[in-house]
Amino acid sequence: SYSKELVWVRKSDYYPLKIEFYGKKNVLLKVLLNEEIEEIQDIPTSKRMIMTTVETGAKTELILERLEYHIKLGDKVLTKEGLKKD
Repeated sequence: SYSKELVWVRKSDYYPLKIEFYGKKNVLLKVLLNEEIEEIQDIPTSKRMIMTTVETGAKTELILERLEYHIKLGDKVLTKEGLKKD
């Protein structure tokens, strides 16, 4: 868990552009950047997210190539068996 988070938001729709995560003694631990923000089905969505660990400089990047909202799932999908990985 983090002791505090600072969030930069876009004024037009309050979408988070940058989040700083702090640990004990207000030490900056990680920074999340939301980039390539597009409207997908009328929902602002970051298609590229980069999380950086400040101490090591290590980065994790998530790129969304395809995303759909409001998909109807069958009743069998949300069961223990349906959620198991192959």
